[in-house]
Amino acid sequence: MRGFGLAGILALILSCIGWAQAQTTATTPAFNGVLTYHNNNARTGLNGSETVLTPANVNSTGFGKLKTYAIDGYVHAQPLYVNNVFIPSKNKSYNVVYVATENDTVYAFDAAGVEQAALWTRKFASPPTITAVPCGDIEDAASHCDFNSLTAPVGIVATPVIDKATNTLYVEARTKENGSYFHRLHALNLATGAEKFGGPIAIKGSVPGTGEGGNGTTVTFDPLRQNSRPGLLFLKGVVYMGFASRGDIHPYHGWIFGYAPDATTHVLKRVAIFNTTPNTGSFSCTGSQGAGGIWSPGALSSDPNGFLYASVGQGYFDSTISDYGNSYLKFTASASGLQLSDFFAPTNQMDLDCFDWDAGSGSPLILPTQSNTTHPNLLVVGTKEGEGQPTYQPKGRIYLIDRDNMGSFNSSDQIVQELQGTAGLVYNPFAFWNGRLYVGASGRPMQFYTLKNGLLSSQPVSQTTTSFTNNGVSPTISSNGTTNGILWAAVRIGTTGSQFELRAYDATNLKTMLYSTAQVPARDAVGGLTHHASVTIANGKVYLAGSDLNDLQGKFFIFGLLP
Repeated sequence: MRGFGLAGILALILSCIGWAQAQTTATTPAFNGVLTYHNNNARTGLNGSETVLTPANVNSTGFGKLKTYAIDGYVHAQPLYVNNVFIPSKNKSYNVVYVATENDTVYAFDAAGVEQAALWTRKFASPPTITAVPCGDIEDAASHCDFNSLTAPVGIVATPVIDKATNTLYVEARTKENGSYFHRLHALNLATGAEKFGGPIAIKGSVPGTGEGGNGTTVTFDPLRQNSRPGLLFLKGVVYMGFASRGDIHPYHGWIFGYAPDATTHVLKRVAIFNTTPNTGSFSCTGSQGAGGIWSPGALSSDPNGFLYASVGQGYFDSTISDYGNSYLKFTASASGLQLSDFFAPTNQMDLDCFDWDAGSGSPLILPTQSNTTHPNLLVVGTKEGEGQPTYQPKGRIYLIDRDNMGSFNSSDQIVQELQGTAGLVYNPFAFWNGRLYVGASGRPMQFYTLKNGLLSSQPVSQTTTSFTNNGVSPTISSNGTTNGILWAAVRIGTTGSQFELRAYDATNLKTMLYSTAQVPARDAVGGLTHHASVTIANGKVYLAGSDLNDLQGKFFIFGLLP
C-alpha cells in the first residue's frame, strides 16, 4: 500500500464500497412489492429483484410446496404482495399476500405461511340477499362458467391493484343484490380490509351513441352483460378498469372507467369513461354489432410517459364514427379524463371481427426504450387470428408497434414489424427480460424471441420441449437484475388440458426445465388451475391460487426453498 496514507486507504475502501453498491443498484432494482397485474404497469411480468431463488436451487429436492390455505372460490386474479404491513389485529408487521376469489372474498395471508389462518378476510357477499352473480344469469351454456356450472359465482375476476402511497387495495367486484346487478369499486385498507374513500361505489355511466343496447341516442353501461377481466391499472392517482362481456353475450361494448378519490371530499368519484363502439354498425357476416370488448388479462397498460394503452377485441371498426373494434388504443390520461390520442387497427380487421379473431386477445406490453433504431418506443401485442379454422394461416400474429406513431388504419399495416404464425394463438400476456420476449401461445411450446436494434428475431430462439393447451400460459420471470433468470408458469398439458402444474424453466434456455410440481406430486400437486392463471414471485417465495377439481372451492399455495 506504499504511497497511501490512512486517509487515502479509507477513501479507497469507501470508493470501492460505493462502486459495489452502485453496481448492485444497477443490476438489482429495489423490490417494491407486486402491486399490480403482471408486476408493473408495462405488464412485463418481471420481478428483477429476486435474490433468493436461482436456477441452481430451484429443483425438486430443494424447492417445493410449503403451505396450503383453503379459500372459498376459484381465482382468476393474480395474487399481490406488499412488504412490512402492520396488522393491528395481530399487533405486528407481516409481509402480506392478497388473494381475491370469484366468490367475492378478499384474503390477506401471511406471505411467509407461518400463520394458520388469514390475517383478515373481507367478504362482499352476504347471502341470500347479496351474492356473487350466478354464472347462469349471464349465459345458459356454462361454457365460460367455472367448473362448467351455471351456479358458479362470478364475483372478483380482475386482478386488484395497490396504491402504496395511501395503503389502499382497489378491487372490482360483481354482485347480485335483491335481484339487481352491480359492479362496485372497493377501496380497502391494506392492514384491516376496511373500506376507504367512501367505498364501495357503484360503477355506472353512459355515453352518446346509437350503438346496440342503447335507446338510439345514448348507450348505458349494463352491469349484467359487462364483465371486468383485465387487471386494474393505477396511473396518476386514478384507478382504471376495462370491461367486455363474459362469453360474448350481446348486447355489450368495451368500456374503460377511471375512478379516484376527490381532492376535497376524499370520496371516490368517476373521472373517466370511454366506450369502444358507441355508434356501431354491422357487417354482412356473423360478426358483432357492438362488442369491442377489452378483455385480455393485461389489456390495460401504461408507459413511462403516462400514456394509457388498451387492446380491443372483436367488434365493429370505423374510426370516422368513433368505433374501435379490433384495435390498439393510446390515451392521454389525466385526472380530468381520457383522451384518445392514437391507434392501430390491422388491415384485415373486418375478417377479425367476422371470425371472432380478436386483435385484443393478447395484452399490450410496453418495451424498454430501444437503441440503434428510429423507433425507440415500442409496444408488442399478439392475436388469436385463425382460431377455429384448421387450414387458415397465419395462426396468430405478433405486432410490434411504434408508440409514438401507432399506424392508424391503412390498406397495409403501417407498423414496425409483424410476425405471422410463428408463435400461435395468443390469449395471454407476454413477458420480457434481458432482451427476450416470452410467449406462451395455445397448443404451442413456450418460446422466446430476442429484441435487438428495435426488431424481434423472425423465429423463436428457444422453446420448451412441451406444448401447452387450453389457451396457453402466462409467463412470469424472476431474476436478480440480468442474472439468474427463471421463467415461471401455471400450465395445462395433455390433449384436454386436464393435467395442471407449476413449472420453472431456465429463462436463458427454455429446453431446461428446472422444476415441476409433477416431479413430487404427493408433496407439491396443485389440483386445478383457472384459465390465464398467473404466478407471483417475491422474496424467495412463489404464490399460486388453484381451483378444486370436485367443487367450486379453491386453494392458495406458497412454494419456496424447503427447510
